[in-house]
Amino acid sequence: QYAALSYCWGSQGAILTTKSTLKDRKIKIYEAQLPKSMQNAFALARSLGLHYIWIDALCIVQDDPGEWKVEAEKMGLVYSNAFLVISATSSPHADGGLFNPRGRILRATLPDISGENRSIHARRVLDHEIITSCRIKPDKSWEKDISKTFPLLSRAWGFQERLLATRIIHFTPHELVWECGESRWCECGALEDSSYPLRNNMLAAIQECRQNRVTETIRPMWREVVKSYSRRSLTFLHDRLPALSGVAQLLSAPNDRYVAGLWRNALPYDLLWRCDQSRLLGYEKHRKPSWSWASVD
Repeated sequence: QYAALSYCWGSQGAILTTKSTLKDRKIKIYEAQLPKSMQNAFALARSLGLHYIWIDALCIVQDDPGEWKVEAEKMGLVYSNAFLVISATSSPHADGGLFNPRGRILRATLPDISGENRSIHARRVLDHEIITSCRIKPDKSWEKDISKTFPLLSRAWGFQERLLATRIIHFTPHELVWECGESRWCECGALEDSSYPLRNNMLAAIQECRQNRVTETIRPMWREVVKSYSRRSLTFLHDRLPALSGVAQLLSAPNDRYVAGLWRNALPYDLLWRCDQSRLLGYEKHRKPSWSWASVD
């Protein structure tokens, strides 16, 4: 059993395993030199009795293109088989850490219906619609809220890692949020309210595909995944297909073939994509076939 960390690298420069550091990494990793998110993840894994943790920056030789290509193709297996995915959901970079200072808490004393004084504690309510939804609305304010409060949810790699996780715990500014194949929980209890669906449709469909691969269900689901995924950001645009390869493996169907982000047996439908002009940044003709959605930035 092992844990896996889902986090934003950020622009501050992460501690990486490279060809020059690989020999030393095999001997010892100085935990105190690691970014805070990694240190916190180590501590959490230990507290849960887990002896292993997978972190991409440490477990993949980053300046070896051959190894990176092989390991990127295994990413789906890494996150789907992890005992727990630790998600630094509100940290914009690797040194942000998992934990946040508690927000301002309102304390007051009020009488109950019997007239006896009771102490109450209140805090700002987390926007559960953002944290529970895998979709990003085509709304600039919505995207701004996600990028500011839950930066990992706006990242393409983080999107795949969340969809593939069997169990994931989100560290947010106000509370912890738990997601698994059975349920979803938060510290404030709001997710127990019937107004929130037990599982997001996309997450539920992904989980269902682990046991039952029905083509008629998988293909529409894939288009929904691509629609949401393509609204997420990437540091390196050439990662556009690798960062979704794990979900593609999970949503593969018998006797079908994955072709540059589309499926051979569903090409008449998969080719009917269009761009959101408000997000159109450019087109790189040498990166992907022009008929694939992955060719557009």
